[in-house]
Amino acid sequence: MKWEHYVADMLIERLRQHHVQLLTGEQETICFFVDPTSPSTRRWTVSDYDKGVVDGAIRELQHLIHSSPLLKRAIFDRLSMLGGATGAHRRRLPG
Repeated sequence: MKWEHYVADMLIERLRQHHVQLLTGEQETICFFVDPTSPSTRRWTVSDYDKGVVDGAIRELQHLIHSSPLLKRAIFDRLSMLGGATGAHRRRLPG
């Protein structure tokens, strides 16, 4: 297994911990979806600061994936092996 697959697995797992679903699309695109409940009602965050930290972490991971074609390809390959999806929520992240 190549290093990018290890990193892809870590990124997928970390996004799962933040309740993000990854879906594969046409032309090797990856779609990111987050918990559909509003940030103020998420049970796994308690303060505005915590909500900001979680939302910021999700955006940084998303940016990291999109900025590296090698990682993006490795994640796409991993998701394809898993049947195209991880997680269970469906609201699209901007960007």
